Amino acid sequence: MKVKKKMGFLFMVLIGFLALFSFVNATTPTTLTLRNTTGDVVQVSISGQASSNVTLSYLPTGSYNLATIAFGTTDANGNFSTSISSGGYAIPSGSPVYVSIGGVQSPTALWPSYTSSLSFSQNSVQIAVGQSLTINGSNSLTLASNSLTASIGASVSGSQITITGLSAGSGTLTFCSSNVGCNSIAVVVGAQGVSQITLSQTSLVLYGGQSQSVYVLGGDTNGYVVNSNSNSTSVTASIGGVSNVMYVYGNNTSGSAIVVVCSRSSTNNCATLNVTVLNSALQNLSFSQNNLSLIPGLSQSVTVTGGSDNNYYISSNSNSGVAGATVSANNVTVIGGTNSGSTVIVVCSATVSAKCASLNVVSNASTINSSASVLAFSQNVVTVPTGGSTNVTVTGGTGAGYSISSNSNPSAITASINGNSNVITLYGNTAGSSVISVCSATAGTTCASLYATVGSSLSPISFTQSNIPLTSVSLNVPQTSLISVRGGSGSNNFISSNSNPNVVNASLSSNDSVLLLTSGTTSGNSVLTICSSVYTTTCGVLNVTVSVPAPVIPVVPVVPVQTVVPTPAVSTGVSVSNDQKNIGYQFKKNLILGTVDVEVKELQKYLNENGFTVAKSGAGSVGKETTKFGAATKAALIKFQKANKITPAVGYFGPVTRKFVNS
Repeated sequence: MKVKKKMGFLFMVLIGFLALFSFVNATTPTTLTLRNTTGDVVQVSISGQASSNVTLSYLPTGSYNLATIAFGTTDANGNFSTSISSGGYAIPSGSPVYVSIGGVQSPTALWPSYTSSLSFSQNSVQIAVGQSLTINGSNSLTLASNSLTASIGASVSGSQITITGLSAGSGTLTFCSSNVGCNSIAVVVGAQGVSQITLSQTSLVLYGGQSQSVYVLGGDTNGYVVNSNSNSTSVTASIGGVSNVMYVYGNNTSGSAIVVVCSRSSTNNCATLNVTVLNSALQNLSFSQNNLSLIPGLSQSVTVTGGSDNNYYISSNSNSGVAGATVSANNVTVIGGTNSGSTVIVVCSATVSAKCASLNVVSNASTINSSASVLAFSQNVVTVPTGGSTNVTVTGGTGAGYSISSNSNPSAITASINGNSNVITLYGNTAGSSVISVCSATAGTTCASLYATVGSSLSPISFTQSNIPLTSVSLNVPQTSLISVRGGSGSNNFISSNSNPNVVNASLSSNDSVLLLTSGTTSGNSVLTICSSVYTTTCGVLNVTVSVPAPVIPVVPVVPVQTVVPTPAVSTGVSVSNDQKNIGYQFKKNLILGTVDVEVKELQKYLNENGFTVAKSGAGSVGKETTKFGAATKAALIKFQKANKITPAVGYFGPVTRKFVNS
């Protein structure tokens, strides 16, 4: 009996030891050490929970959003060490960096300065709108950032860079390369010169509800017009004012369209865009996992897919006390709050309207807090506007209350905590950055740090159309409208809410600076709220009213019957009068170079009969026409369009030319 009691006692001691070991292991703090070794290579040393996955979070060049990568696994002693190329990950010197092991974050550190050997054939460029220039780099390149995508087009092929002037302006292109670092090129785009119109892309695939900007290059300073759209049921295309940006929107009906864009002052100077619209149902959002279980201070990441790109935002959180959430690219990070219970976090696509998915989170505040011996922030990297403030929540530690331990740049930013609150208030004094250390008030060794940057002055979000300020807009059914979005951070905006998506669909494009509104099928009102993803408290409100116009009953005039005696066909290749047109055949289709159709044969017959000979063997006279729209047909059609002053005279047999021939 005594032996059994001793065995029972030893068993209980073993269980207690294992429980204590589990508690100690769960509360092991995470540390991070960075050291530049040579060139752009940085030695990264990490310690924390044993045999656990490590993630590295950093701020890429030119980005407002953190990037997070799977970094490796700690060994049985909780250690992990590796060397990485700064250029390979596009990590700039001074970028805020932290690691997470088992949900426990390290203090924020700054990426070390490193030497870059990346060089270019030239480091500054001045080009005209519509002009392109090629620059060579010393190594194979990746484009890390473009500070002004509206003015500067850039593409990379190996070590060669092609830069295109899109509109007047200036900015910086940053490129990186593995094992050599990063370097920048300053670009100035000057005044526009007269040249043949081209487009930044000649084909485009959209999903229903998605919009995209296409840049028009060349021409002159008088602007451009959308001359024709072969399928307005599937595609909406428009150019606002004297702009070189064409906004293309995929309607809810799938199909293809040919959009012709011409110079406003010379309709013979045109370019063609082929657009395909796919079913938007193919782009529903989904998560790598839909249900999470957390405890206070523990963070977990899930991947979101769908929409049209990696551009998402948090639409709603039913109980922020249970869990908080942030989005970076297609990564959603959820952090357990201080309350027990459940919450539903809704994530939406910022570019495809009404594409959202729900993430279910459960948190148990009574469970041992894995972050009890460390601190965690709701945001480790914060942007504060000059003259504005931002709040950051801190959790973990022991006892009640927190204090600011240090502030590396108090002239740029002021940090404070009131009383026993867990809310840190950051105020932007002037442009700059600072590392702010926070400690548990009753345990001075329990500390963590966050990185704060002071950006441009806080600017409210507003709306304009043709430079006229707007607080409300009215649409008819069916109708679309383009609204300029100004203020906030100048870009990186998102649609926070749409009170009545059945009345109007809304989406953002052109670096989130243009709002595209498309009326629904019913009348009513909707309130749209647009917010800055950088300064999330900076928002603008636009009221939208949609009306169904009353049907118009056409008045048909009585026209006396007239007898028209046709004159013989001419063969001199001059303009065709109404009584010269062959009206025996009515054309119904759009015909372009490469089309094979019976209507092509009828078109060749029409041209041949009226003296605009399709000069090619087999189609040079009446009776020898073919069904293929070739180069000879296009050349004859251009002569016909010019002779009859049909614009654009580009050899495209579209609605304008077809109406002329059929009339």
